Amino acid sequence: KLLDDAGFFAASSLVTDVFVLTSSFQLNFVRPIGSGQLTAKARVIKSGRTRIICECNLYNQNEKLLATGVGNFLKSNTELKPDIGYS
Repeated sequence: KLLDDAGFFAASSLVTDVFVLTSSFQLNFVRPIGSGQLTAKARVIKSGRTRIICECNLYNQNEKLLATGVGNFLKSNTELKPDIGYS
């Protein structure tokens, strides 16, 4: 969930007119996730006319990599308005 959200926000940072949807997400666990603070980071690795691909990483409080993911996000036909995320 954290990785998908990080990718969503990275993709959404490039799109100001329509809502962005996750079309697929591939997740790979690197090591067990214990207790403590988690940090998810994402970056856009490709942005096209309708699709945005993001690379996402999850870290523990010691900055050790716990999981990686690649998300594909699509630009929808739903216009952003105040009631769905645009102010």
